[in-house]
Amino acid sequence: MKDTLPAHIDDRLDRSAFRWGFSRLIAVGIASFVLVLGHVLWSMHWAEPVAPFNHDCEAWDRLASAAVSDLIADRRPIVEQRLGDAVFRLRRARKYCRYDLVGLARLDYEALTDGRYER
Repeated sequence: MKDTLPAHIDDRLDRSAFRWGFSRLIAVGIASFVLVLGHVLWSMHWAEPVAPFNHDCEAWDRLASAAVSDLIADRRPIVEQRLGDAVFRLRRARKYCRYDLVGLARLDYEALTDGRYER
């Protein structure tokens, strides 16, 4: 009894193994490409350029930032309750200024500087 397969069956098995290995290599290459492409596209989406800050808002922003920093330094419980809203308004006003919505930004800056958070 022979321990080897006939030549024509042995060749087919070698070709089949080669095709299977080559197919897996192609599949891994395509999957890697898709993952890298997805990562690049995702990072491009979240790395949007920041719009320039409107020049009309700079003075208001300095005053509002000073008011918020005073709130941060104050440890009274009533002030700490209002701190989250004040930071939210400052961030929203800055966003409005970047998108040239100065009128809306002015409302938030005035709310931060008119003393309503210090009571």
